[in-house]
Amino acid sequence: MDSEPIAPSGRLLRFLQMVAEGGAGNAEGGEGAAEAGLVRAGPDGAPVLTEAGRASLAAAAIPGIYRRHAAAFDRLRGRTLFERAWLDRFLALVPPGGAVLDLGCGMGEPVARFLLEAGRRVTGVDASPALLALARKRLPEGDWIGADMRGLALGRRFEGILAWDSFFHLSRADQRAMFPVFAHHAAPGAALMFTSGPEASEAIGSFEGEALFHASLDPAEYRSRLGEAGFAVVAHRAEDVECGGRTVWLARREGQAASAG
Repeated sequence: MDSEPIAPSGRLLRFLQMVAEGGAGNAEGGEGAAEAGLVRAGPDGAPVLTEAGRASLAAAAIPGIYRRHAAAFDRLRGRTLFERAWLDRFLALVPPGGAVLDLGCGMGEPVARFLLEAGRRVTGVDASPALLALARKRLPEGDWIGADMRGLALGRRFEGILAWDSFFHLSRADQRAMFPVFAHHAAPGAALMFTSGPEASEAIGSFEGEALFHASLDPAEYRSRLGEAGFAVVAHRAEDVECGGRTVWLARREGQAASAG
């Protein structure tokens, strides 16, 4: 089986960065890199990155890209809600006044603003301090938290969870680990909506000249992992032409929910 990229951190991340830069192969933190399929021996015996290793570095770079280029993202992200139809379906499952967790909220526009104006309480999570500063300035009624969605543990539950155009930046391993995170933050009957790719794949795009990582699981695996986490799929559409080609998943946590308006 081919190795899959992960999101390395700490010494392993520094080791992979050194290898990418042609650094020495005896750098601390390399333990397990070969076993994980992230490096292999080159012609001279020194470690070189595998495809999975290169993808892992790209996945780990995502938070830094949005920190460095926050102003560009704010400028380029259109305020027209091309995703309005899906947001309406999501809100139909979230009661008026319900709490929504927006993972990868950025500067809160246009999506979080729409949710707030629709009468929902929004808690936004993002790893970019600059984008969060814009959200706090423009939308002070929201609750804006600087954190990585991976391993998030807020200790409270929400009537809606949204990971729009953010979840698909995680490696496949980290995506799998997110389903317990979704479950731990979902109230009974909570709505969950996220975007993915249409099939199991990895792709590298570009933003402001930097490699922008995307990954996706197979649709059957998404359904399975949603079910294991206690969610039932409400709607799914691959490459929705009316939503900018997004592949969208809308699910609902099992259990009795408050009445949605």
